[in-house]
Amino acid sequence: MKGKRKITVAVAGNPNSGKTTIFNLITGSAQKVGNWTGVTVERVEGERKYENHILKFVDLPGTYSLSAFSPEEKVARDFLLYEYPDVVLVVVDASHLERNLYLVAQLVDIGHPMVVALNMFDLAAESGYEIDVEKLSLLLGVPVVPTIATKNYGIGNLLREIVRVAENQIHPKPLIYPADIEDAIQQVSERIKIFNNNSELFAGCHIRKYVATKLIEEDPEISAQIISVSPEGEKIKEFIHQKRLELERLYQDDIHSILAQARFAWAAGLFGETVKISKRKKFAQIGDKIDNIVLNKWLGFPIFAAVMFLMFYLTFTIGGFFADYIDEFFGWLGDAAKEFIISHFNSPLFASLVSDGIIGGVGGVLVFLPNIFILFLLIALIEDSG
Repeated sequence: MKGKRKITVAVAGNPNSGKTTIFNLITGSAQKVGNWTGVTVERVEGERKYENHILKFVDLPGTYSLSAFSPEEKVARDFLLYEYPDVVLVVVDASHLERNLYLVAQLVDIGHPMVVALNMFDLAAESGYEIDVEKLSLLLGVPVVPTIATKNYGIGNLLREIVRVAENQIHPKPLIYPADIEDAIQQVSERIKIFNNNSELFAGCHIRKYVATKLIEEDPEISAQIISVSPEGEKIKEFIHQKRLELERLYQDDIHSILAQARFAWAAGLFGETVKISKRKKFAQIGDKIDNIVLNKWLGFPIFAAVMFLMFYLTFTIGGFFADYIDEFFGWLGDAAKEFIISHFNSPLFASLVSDGIIGGVGGVLVFLPNIFILFLLIALIEDSG
């Protein structure tokens, strides 16, 4: 990689992490916009000259995971698996670091050379977070660069680290799962060694462990590619199925939840090791306690149902109160208009058109305005609450 003049950089991150702002700062007006193949998700690429290198940046869709359940997740994962960028630049929101580390965990699993942009670093400090950047970099095994995209802070350091990581092939330290899960992944990883030269998933890439993990999760796309390339596929499929059942029996949960909880635990551990919370932030810990309750797998759905019921109850109770007044007003206005037209123009047909057609029609629509306003207000409040 030494002396390479063109470096492809995939820019990944959660929505609202400042990923696109950093992409725009780096590439400026040197951008190409199109669509990813087969979907309507926008594809944006840009270039930047740095020293003797040309850096080609590909702005991946903002995602919270790489599960390929949505078009955005599929686009991001497919690019990482099949187009093999030289470097992954993952942009994380430093003020919500623990949440953003879940995506980092999945990118670590894939194992491409990586640079972490610790964006919104100023907001993290204002919120009371003291992040040990050096220790975070040491534990991840890749450079971590504090950035403030809105102030163009840290962009030069970011470019320098991207080139250094590309030239020296600096990969993240592997994510180590709990012993039982790790053992199952390693066994599956050994069984799929035979596919290294047969599947494009492994072309020029060291992501066998990631593929093994997705096979245990029974990812349909990856499973179809791996199982279909060999007559031994069905035997390996059965072996993987047994490993999944063993883990589900052991943890008394479905495999997706087991692996998600393991990644969240990794993120929480990394956060705990590298972040100190000052006194001014500790009041916010009540929010974490609330999250533990409302995101609980047993309580989450009843709480969700209760919130939905309350939202619609308030919508029709409060909205109905104002709707009655609107209905009465337009009823009075229609009657008054009808009396006026008949008394002055003696035209019942025209009076009916105005009172029942125009005024009644407008009133029939506006009567729903309070309900719509309150519903969207409550939806906005729920969305902003996180």
